[in-house]
Amino acid sequence: MTMRIITGPESIQGSPEWLAWRQKGLGASEAPIIMGKSHYMTPYTLFKLKTGIMPPPKPNPAQLRGHALEPKARIAYQQLTGNVVVPTTAEYIENPTLRASLDGMTFHEDMIVEIKCPGAEAHQSALNGVVPACFADQCQQQLLVTGLTKMHYYSFDGENGVLVDVIRNDTRILEIIATANAFWDHVMSRTWSTDEWAAAAAEWIMATHAVEHAEEMEKQARAILVSMLPGDQTKREGSGVSVTRVTRKGAVDYDAVLKAKGVTVADADLESYRKASSESIKVSVLKEAKAPAAPAALAPPRAATPPASPSPAKPAIKATEPADEGFILTV
Repeated sequence: MTMRIITGPESIQGSPEWLAWRQKGLGASEAPIIMGKSHYMTPYTLFKLKTGIMPPPKPNPAQLRGHALEPKARIAYQQLTGNVVVPTTAEYIENPTLRASLDGMTFHEDMIVEIKCPGAEAHQSALNGVVPACFADQCQQQLLVTGLTKMHYYSFDGENGVLVDVIRNDTRILEIIATANAFWDHVMSRTWSTDEWAAAAAEWIMATHAVEHAEEMEKQARAILVSMLPGDQTKREGSGVSVTRVTRKGAVDYDAVLKAKGVTVADADLESYRKASSESIKVSVLKEAKAPAAPAALAPPRAATPPASPSPAKPAIKATEPADEGFILTV
C-alpha cells in the first residue's frame, strides 16, 4: 500500500480542515499546473497561493457547476460500472507532500474514478476516448498516491457520461515527482528563483487568453438573447437578465457646425483649452509569444528507473494526450 487514507475532519472535502490540509501539500488537481498543462493557472500563481502571498480565488461559475453536478455524475458512474465508490482523501506514504482528493474509490480500494463535468470541447475529447491533457497529470498523480495501475476517468455533461480507462504511466509519474519536489522547495524557501518578469508575463498571457475566451462566450450568449427580443418589443426580462432596446440621439458633428457658421478655429487656439495630460500603460502580447509552459527551474530530470508498481491490465481505451488540450473547468 502506497497511500495513507486521511480520516476525521480533514477527510471531508471542502471543509476548512480539508482546505488547511490541502494547503500543506500538492493535490492531484495541482499536478497539471506545475507541469504547465493547466489552462487557468501558472506555476507562479500556485506558488503565490501556497505561500499565502495571494488569497485563494473565488470559484468561477464553471467550477460551481462541476461541484453541483458531481453527486449526480457519481450516481451515473456507479450505475454504468456497478462500482460503489465514495470520496476519499489520501497522501503518498513515501512523500506526503503529494496528495489526492479522490472523487470516488471502491471499498476494496482497487478502483478509483476522476469525475469531470466539463465544457463541450473537453467532453468531446472523452467521447473520442482521450483524457484532455489538462486532466491527464491529475490522474497520474492519483495513480501514484494509490499505487494502482489503472483508474477510470468519467466525463459527464449533465445528462450523459462517458468512461475512459487511464493506465499508469511510470515515466510521467517520475516527471511529476521531480517537478513537484522542485516546486515544493520553492514554497518552503518562499523564493521563486526563475525570472520574475517571465513568470509575471506568463501569468498575464494566460489571464489575457482567459478573458478573450470569456468575452467570446459572452458575445455569443448576448447575440442569442438579443435574437429573442421581438422587433415590436423594447424590453424582455427573465432568469435574472434584462434585454432592453434603447434608441439614442446621434452625436453632434461640431466640426460641421463651426464650418456652417463660418467659424474657423486654429489648432493653436485649441491648445489653450486642452486639459492636463494623463499617462497610461499599454501591455500587449508579442506576435512570437507562445502559450506559457512550466518554468525551466521546475523542469524534471529524466529518471531511468520508475517506481515499482504492479503490471497494468490491458485497457479497453488508452488515455493519451490530445493535440487539443480542451478547456479546464473544474479544479
